[in-house]
Amino acid sequence: MSIRTELPEETQARLTKWVIPTRGGCWEWTGCRNKGGYGTTRWRHHESALAHRVSYSVYREELTPEQFIDHLCGNRACINPWHMEVVPFRVNVARGIGPTARNGRKTHCKRGHEFTPENTMPVGSGQTVGRKCRACHNELHRQKAYAQKHGLPWPPNTKRTGW
Repeated sequence: MSIRTELPEETQARLTKWVIPTRGGCWEWTGCRNKGGYGTTRWRHHESALAHRVSYSVYREELTPEQFIDHLCGNRACINPWHMEVVPFRVNVARGIGPTARNGRKTHCKRGHEFTPENTMPVGSGQTVGRKCRACHNELHRQKAYAQKHGLPWPPNTKRTGW
């Protein structure tokens, strides 16, 4: 293990004080954790910093606030810097287990239409870009136009039609 020598030993000692090595090679953080399960510690005059980011900065390379860390081991409490990879925000989210990642891995909409380039519409902008099914979108607008033409209420009873 190569340790960056330009950082103070007290920082390294503070990190190792709160770590228990596990069978899978993780360095399990035993100190304070935030609601998401990530370890927190004090570092560089900040009240709180994420322990895995501090560890990566101490043992590998300095991180900027715009860089994101992906835990390759999947253990949020792990601060082993060799279990981490610096990735763009979108990659980090896509590799996760949250709703955005789960939806991004879906190949079909809830009505069974495949998400192909021709059948997929982008929704949103910036970092909150999503997608929706073009076939379902078109069908919904056909039903809305029909309802308006014939004086029917819109939106219809969603329990009955599924929209």
